[in-house]
Amino acid sequence: MKLKNFEKSEQSNPKNTSCISKSIHNNNNNPCYVATLVYESYDAPETKVLRTFRDRVLLQTKSGRAFVRFYYATSPALCVWLKDKLTIRTAIKSLLDSLVSRIKNSNITNT
Repeated sequence: MKLKNFEKSEQSNPKNTSCISKSIHNNNNNPCYVATLVYESYDAPETKVLRTFRDRVLLQTKSGRAFVRFYYATSPALCVWLKDKLTIRTAIKSLLDSLVSRIKNSNITNT
């Protein structure tokens, strides 16, 4: 079972979404998320890997869906807080880089 409201938001999110802008919302009122903030692009290869991991792994289990709900509920406010905190964003990027590397090595993102 997929989280339909998240999929709908995912599909309508423009390519240039970024939390670095003055607002956490783009013109379509879709919130910005932490991976987009640290990689500075909705279409960064790393964000694509993380979205695939979400779809193929997290959304397939009850606990994964709960995590995704929590993430989507909290990340817009977190983006606002992180906007001016380069050191913390850099640390988060390092953690996400490690996660993305592990995901790639596990072949989860391969079709």
